[in-house]
Amino acid sequence: LVSWRYFKESIVGLLTFRSFTEDREKFEQIVTFLGSVPLFKKQLPTSELPKVAQMLEEHTWKPDEKLVSQGDIGDTFFMIYE
Repeated sequence: LVSWRYFKESIVGLLTFRSFTEDREKFEQIVTFLGSVPLFKKQLPTSELPKVAQMLEEHTWKPDEKLVSQGDIGDTFFMIYE
């Protein structure tokens, strides 16, 4: 299970210019994935997807590892990518 975290507006400026040159192919796969997410497909121009991809952070969890608990205050937008 892999999820992507969308950073809050306050720190986006620091992350916008993160370099993905070390793994361009993976970056392009992420952009393609974002284009398949219904929320982004309907609400965001395709030209904006690379900008969103730059603001994401990948996390991998082990099977049965807890991601969130009921009652937790949400500050993360999760997208499952396999």
